[in-house]
Amino acid sequence: MGVAAVNLRSWPMTVAFLLVLAAFVRLLAATDGDLDGVGAVLGLLVGLLALPPLTTVVWAAGGGSVYAAGVGVGLRLWYHQFASGRFVQVRALPFAVYLGGFGAADGRRPQTPFRVMLAFAAAIGAAGLATVALTTSGWLFGLGAAALICVTSFFADRRPVAPLPAALSEFEARSRARLTSVVLAVQRREDAEVVRMTADVPAVPGHWTDSYLLALRAGALEETATATDAVHTLRTALTGPEDAMTPLVRTCLAIALFRAVLRGEIASEHHASVVAEIRERAARNADFARSMELAEVLAVQTAYLDGDWPRAIAHSRRAARRQPPGHRAEAYAIAALAAAANGDRSRAARYLKAARRNNPAARLVQVAATVLETPDRSDGSTALETPTSA
Repeated sequence: MGVAAVNLRSWPMTVAFLLVLAAFVRLLAATDGDLDGVGAVLGLLVGLLALPPLTTVVWAAGGGSVYAAGVGVGLRLWYHQFASGRFVQVRALPFAVYLGGFGAADGRRPQTPFRVMLAFAAAIGAAGLATVALTTSGWLFGLGAAALICVTSFFADRRPVAPLPAALSEFEARSRARLTSVVLAVQRREDAEVVRMTADVPAVPGHWTDSYLLALRAGALEETATATDAVHTLRTALTGPEDAMTPLVRTCLAIALFRAVLRGEIASEHHASVVAEIRERAARNADFARSMELAEVLAVQTAYLDGDWPRAIAHSRRAARRQPPGHRAEAYAIAALAAAANGDRSRAARYLKAARRNNPAARLVQVAATVLETPDRSDGSTALETPTSA
């Protein structure tokens, strides 16, 4: 139930491979070596392609919450967030049919969808195991092998959104259940509502869902309060023990620091140390950022801080294209600032227009408008050079 990189335990997959290999040897012996190899390959491909979408249907039918859906082949995933619209993500799996959801839908028992998923996986796994053990048909063997591989990966999943922990623990299930409603509010850009919904999240996370909610809260605080409020929230969160979402908190801290600098919320005497921290955090979190579609955002920051305006513009445009409608304003605003700093006022005006069209209330859009529409700032000096108090 996620598009981040798959993280599997190796030993269950090894056991599944050995079982399929042993069944394959038995099948060769049972057919005197006259195996329908083409049928086996086709059965394997059909099974691998059919089971993921079937699993998503079972999740939704079993009461799982859904905030997005996607389908993709190769490196592109056509993705639809139900509260904000369609866009394209990259670095998808070779084939993906995806429903985004964390826990139970409103009105459903927290553990119900997870238990439904586990029951479905157990049934498919048992059927696959029986098929590869008993069949003499290459086609059916391929289907059974695909079922066994998919189900084993399901149980071997180590990501925080893996179903097994929530099926066994009501606390885990309840912790996840509140995530989708907050994510939907983020998609709608209801920042004040996000702040309200996350008001009771502990400042120091006790669970990975707390870290995730604090990262979302920080993003909303950047718009409803100040970027330095977001920075404080994220720094406090990082004082606790690490969990699966700690890398996201670190990445969001780099983003919040950069926005605080652009918005003139950092005192001039602290600029050098803050810029150094932004660079260091962007470098440390590069791998995680790629898995969360944030790599271009960090690349924008690095290019901007380097004064490489053409590269900052290019990364800003790519970052905007990978965000859903309503969430592209910040990237276009940074492109406008970079174009202004590069002396291209007409191009900067076009990016500012795109940012306003996307979300005119975004704080960085207001910063870009101030820079571009103030005569003595039209050279793109930007808030990076504006000494203000924190």
